[in-house]
Amino acid sequence: MVGINPRLMSVNRNLYSNDLLIRSGQNIYLNGAHLTANADSFEIIRWIPHSLLVFRDNKGLHRYPFGQLSGKAIPVDDDVSFEVGESRVRWRKQLTPDRQWSKWIDLPGIEPEQFHLITDNIAQYKDRLYVTKLSTFGEDQLEIIPLDTPDLVIDDSFNSGKQHAYFIRQLRSRKSVQIIPVNGPLTKNDRFAYDDRNVYTWTDTEVRITPSHCPAKTRVREENVREIHNSDIIIPVTDESCRNAAADGQTLKP
Repeated sequence: MVGINPRLMSVNRNLYSNDLLIRSGQNIYLNGAHLTANADSFEIIRWIPHSLLVFRDNKGLHRYPFGQLSGKAIPVDDDVSFEVGESRVRWRKQLTPDRQWSKWIDLPGIEPEQFHLITDNIAQYKDRLYVTKLSTFGEDQLEIIPLDTPDLVIDDSFNSGKQHAYFIRQLRSRKSVQIIPVNGPLTKNDRFAYDDRNVYTWTDTEVRITPSHCPAKTRVREENVREIHNSDIIIPVTDESCRNAAADGQTLKP
């Protein structure tokens, strides 16, 4: 088992090694160190990479600090807006463009293990997104965006809720969230999505919405080949192209 959640770590996560939790027979090892634990009843309660493991076995609840951080906050680099600690989460309000001064502000009522970094300035906590934006005065502002689907897990691209899509797009030096109204739940693969009326395609910076009489007949010209500006995605937009697509049996393969 590899105990690192890439969505929880800094964008500079590659600077740090992965934690490794292994069961061998009746023994449990974390990064090569033997844990005093009953293997058959071993259950992970909380895991902060490079820092803290909380687990339960038949003898009760146990806390095991480890690594260079030893129970402290997850490492934060100069570009990351959030600090996830053992007992609190903070966001950084940058005061100067040269990053020499910073002010950290606690986020009340947050369970750190439920707070997941998506990018350096976007995080998800349950059914909300936390986004920092740079103001014209050089300070970060925190925006909290409620999601329309409680169990929706946001990644770093195009995400579909019940009535909205949430697009993580590159905007200058950082990323932002674009909220797009949709016509009900979307059918989606890694290249495009559609509802009853439109087909949605995206790049790193924008979403293109194309009306179609038969969105489900959208296809990719050639599997495993991506063309610039999504020109390989074939969207039937007229009745004739829909009839031709139907004759060819073209449908989306999620």
